[in-house]
Amino acid sequence: MSQNGSILPDEVVSSPRRWVAVSNDMIMARLDWNIMMHRILMVLISQIDSKNDDSFRIQRVPVRRIRDMAQVSQKSIHEEAAEATARLVREPIEFWSTDKKDYEGYPIFSMCKYKSREGMIEAKFNEDARSYLLQLREHFTQYRLRQAIPLSTPYAIRTYEIAKMIERPGERRSRQIPVGRFRKMFSLEDKYGRHSDMRRRVIDPSVEQVNEKTDVNVRCEDVRDGQTPIALQWTVESKGPDQDTEDEGKLRHTPGSLEKSEHEAWFEDLSPEDQTETLKEARRRARNSGYTEDRPRSFSAGVMQMISRIYREQNE
Repeated sequence: MSQNGSILPDEVVSSPRRWVAVSNDMIMARLDWNIMMHRILMVLISQIDSKNDDSFRIQRVPVRRIRDMAQVSQKSIHEEAAEATARLVREPIEFWSTDKKDYEGYPIFSMCKYKSREGMIEAKFNEDARSYLLQLREHFTQYRLRQAIPLSTPYAIRTYEIAKMIERPGERRSRQIPVGRFRKMFSLEDKYGRHSDMRRRVIDPSVEQVNEKTDVNVRCEDVRDGQTPIALQWTVESKGPDQDTEDEGKLRHTPGSLEKSEHEAWFEDLSPEDQTETLKEARRRARNSGYTEDRPRSFSAGVMQMISRIYREQNE
């Protein structure tokens, strides 16, 4: 913005477009953010036309708009905004690399700051994020901003995003996420060592909140190999037509097919008997490869890796 207050050509001050649209890879990314960071990100993404925009501009949003949409009244909103913007420009989102079989990341913003005198957040997305936010044609998810932003924890927001990624209106759809992958997505590798604790502190409260406050019903069940949880089975259904459809307008564009690894789809299509036999063989191979059951998270990852190998062997 120039000194006389006029807006420069590459700067935009806009209201949210009501929809958040992101690549599925971004939903499956690894991050460890607080609630304000998630809310700022969603509002800024909602200002983007993810179908037609081909570049990022400087964006500005009043912090009071975020507060009002989130339906919160905390007096510390300005301090939280200052802390959140400082972290957003510094802390990375880590995306899964299929080549490296690991996460690699970078800060999602090239600039993000809070102007306390104006009560304004000013930001610009990192150009490396173009493939995750711009010119989206397939393998992306979109949802109404007003459904997600009032959720009260980062875990609940991410659970809702997972649900919307899986959801297709009029259908009941399921997807499995390996337990080890889920822990990495939510940065829980060093928290809640017992699976039951993770369910009690993270998964169950998030699912309950999403079911109570949003437009989807979610169920999350453990997939076990013996007594060891190796994956989370997510089942999602729409609650039906939104009562505020007229206010919201139509979807900006329709997502492409749900992205799922080939071996996940293959395994889910097996009969229960074949699934049991495949798990038994994968478990045997995991042990032979050095994975031990006294380290459950590592062993679960090994079992999933062996399932992938079995799939490739049977389909070569």
